Amino acid sequence: MRLTPRLSPGFYNPTSPSMTYGQEGGIVSNINSEAPTPAMINASASAVVVEPNQALTLQASAADDTEIMQYRWDLGDGREVGGAEAQVSYSEAGSYVVWAQAVSAAGDPAVAEPLHILVTPRVAEANLDTTPPEGTLQAPVATAQPTVTLRLSLAEGIAATGIQMRFSSDGQNYSAWEAFAAERVWSLAEDEGSVALFAQLRNELGVIATPLAAVLLYDTTPPSITLGPALNDPEQPREVSISWAVEDLGTEAHGILGNEYQLVGVDTDWQQAGAEQVATYSNLQAGTYVLKVRVTDQAGNVGLVEGQVVVDIPAHTTYLPLVQR
Repeated sequence: MRLTPRLSPGFYNPTSPSMTYGQEGGIVSNINSEAPTPAMINASASAVVVEPNQALTLQASAADDTEIMQYRWDLGDGREVGGAEAQVSYSEAGSYVVWAQAVSAAGDPAVAEPLHILVTPRVAEANLDTTPPEGTLQAPVATAQPTVTLRLSLAEGIAATGIQMRFSSDGQNYSAWEAFAAERVWSLAEDEGSVALFAQLRNELGVIATPLAAVLLYDTTPPSITLGPALNDPEQPREVSISWAVEDLGTEAHGILGNEYQLVGVDTDWQQAGAEQVATYSNLQAGTYVLKVRVTDQAGNVGLVEGQVVVDIPAHTTYLPLVQR
């Protein structure tokens, strides 16, 4: 049996971190715009696995120097008790989520991480999994978008039932716990560069695993491309080589995703340069051409540059068919 904790009128609702609730249970403010972000308090239980009607001690305290005026416990079965320390018991077997809530001397809400209490008739014989759930976190190599899709997977043999997850951009401030899912869309901070993202898993007993981490490159700047001069051999004036250089945070760290060029009037489509940064043409007719170079980095940013290529052919030169190489 799993019970959902109900709201405590006048207290911060930990299951809905964007709202506070008034004495009549109505929404009175939105934390993102007016209400303060709730402070954290410490909460502990003398045991997380007990038998029905077995006494259990709950204790709460301030996590810092905040002066707490009042504590309240939501026991997860419809009951509430007050006090920094409370003696409770459960008559029915089941899994209960216990919330410790508080109000500071300044009137601000405070909340603790939830406690998970398992009540079973046979504690000694219960098959309890106290091993932290293991898994992996994957993120794109690079992105130019402000949101990314993170992928979570559980270690072989671990069922997703009862597993919860949460995420963080700094390894300290985490999102609310939510049911495990293989994918989660996450918003990145504004700062570009190498970004570390974190995830945590916990099982039904509240056993939390070591944080998982993934690193990606957040880059919205297109590659900078510099064209070199058109080079040709005086003995072969119709053979021209043009090289280019690329400067880009993403390509330096993870390589180029796309590297293409096109000589307008000669190439009917973009030509793939691969890892090379040079284009060579033979048997060009005399005249002025435009060479375009397009580079795409791993984040999906596209840089484009174009420049003139002048081919001056001596009058005595014999024309041959154009050959690109």
